[in-house]
Amino acid sequence: MQVTTVADVRRTCGITKDLIDDDDIQKTIERAEKELGKILNTSIKPKTVIEVVTPNQRVDTEVILLKHNPVLQVKDVKINGTSVSPQYISVYEGSGKLILKSGAEETHFDVNKTQNNAIKYVYGLIEPGDEETATTAEITSPDDDTSISVSDGSKFKIGDWVRVEGMDGYYEVTQVSAQAATTITADLAFPHESGSRVILMEVPGDVKRLLEITTGLMLVAREVGASFKDIVGYTLGDRSIQKGEPYTQWRETHVQLRKEYEALMQARRPRPYVG
Repeated sequence: MQVTTVADVRRTCGITKDLIDDDDIQKTIERAEKELGKILNTSIKPKTVIEVVTPNQRVDTEVILLKHNPVLQVKDVKINGTSVSPQYISVYEGSGKLILKSGAEETHFDVNKTQNNAIKYVYGLIEPGDEETATTAEITSPDDDTSISVSDGSKFKIGDWVRVEGMDGYYEVTQVSAQAATTITADLAFPHESGSRVILMEVPGDVKRLLEITTGLMLVAREVGASFKDIVGYTLGDRSIQKGEPYTQWRETHVQLRKEYEALMQARRPRPYVG
């Protein structure tokens, strides 16, 4: 998933190719993604992790809190070595809170021994966009390579993340691994009814803008640092001409970007952390 582009970053900070080439800007974007993820205490793009949850992270025997959020998909669960079908795990929307439903292979999470609850899950800061279609057949046997019949598969491409949700109460976010006119293929953990919505996921607009600004601030700082070798004056005989500070425009760019960054961060607070 691509959050932003080199062109978008150039439009944000005004740095042209003669100053910094595309490859350098792309590497700075990648570094900024990691830094912004740490600041927001999540991952900007979907990320798969395995967490072994210990008793001090419990709420009660049927509820467990994960370190990372928001949880997009639960892929695998083991309690005391027993595999629990993900369809018996309910994710509290927009959080890292898991609820063990009745009918599961285990009746409760282990709160007596350490490291007896292993959860493999996907988390990340993405949200439903405007593009969507619907399933045209029931999915009864979800697996790592599920073929999903849809009304219009052209709305998606390989690598896209989609949310599958229906009136049956199941929802999950997964990545498209293959695409055709009326089918897509993805890793599913839950069964889904015919008519379920399949929605294209995207990074929130303010987070995309935060990434562009963070990258821009990094690049501007680099340009200011490189200005030490700029010529600031000329002397010819008894005549002297001074050009002044070589980075005045970059200093003002930094000020304006910083103001916008702080305003956006007031609305987009870091995600809660469970220690």
